[in-house]
Amino acid sequence: MIAVATAGGHLIFYNIVVFTEVKTLYELVDSSNPSLKRESAELYFKENVPPLIFSEAFEILVPGGITDIITIRDELMISTKDGHILRYFWDGQLNRDYSLDLRRIPFCVDQEVLRAVPLVDHGYVTKLSYSPLLGGFSIVLNDGRAAFLVAATLKFDPNSVQGIWAVGADDITCTALNHKFRLMAFGRSNSQGIVYAIDESTGGLTVSHKLLLPTKDYPGCPGPVTGLRWTPDSMCLALVWAGGGFSLWSTFGTMILCSLGWDHGSNITDPIKQVIILFI
Repeated sequence: MIAVATAGGHLIFYNIVVFTEVKTLYELVDSSNPSLKRESAELYFKENVPPLIFSEAFEILVPGGITDIITIRDELMISTKDGHILRYFWDGQLNRDYSLDLRRIPFCVDQEVLRAVPLVDHGYVTKLSYSPLLGGFSIVLNDGRAAFLVAATLKFDPNSVQGIWAVGADDITCTALNHKFRLMAFGRSNSQGIVYAIDESTGGLTVSHKLLLPTKDYPGCPGPVTGLRWTPDSMCLALVWAGGGFSLWSTFGTMILCSLGWDHGSNITDPIKQVIILFI
């Protein structure tokens, strides 16, 4: 089953059915020209690709509107514009007992601070990222702040959830968790990235390193970071910007590749890219 969130605050569930009347979706047919026929075994499909049919199962309206959606074990966790993080089962039922209200979650800079203060404004979560191996969620608020939500149990009982602030940045746009090295990556509005590690002694978040775009690759600002993704082995981080382009970074901050300087055509109108051409 697949769940799709809409801009209007609806959650649509689709069933996936394998169409058994057709064995494979793709079938390669050799050309009648003898010189174009396949001679290597690598050019043949070894496995069938079955066709899939998506059928709408049901639809629900999420109160407050949907800002982000992730999966947590057998449930969906949905952040809303009214400051809640709701948990839905795959049958569309709301798990009220384990849904969160940001105004009731205490936030502090580390787990040793005795005084934790809940949010007093009408803030809400815009981005979520979950890792069971880290034992919590990284969240991005609408005002640019970021935090890590932890709890005493993996069930995330609302009475035991605590927020740990990611200090040092107030223009966060997106987030992604690295389960292998226990890192939290955040994208910023200034086109940079910042990566935090968990301090095992205090439970707080400390800056591990920053992702700074070298001026030799792009002497300007390509816009806010709009997306971050770690590779499945957690050894590489992909980063994209609102102005276009992407980059790949090693786990601890070395830039492997950047696409911003790839277009060197004569019809470029971007003055920053024109500067790059002059230096080549």
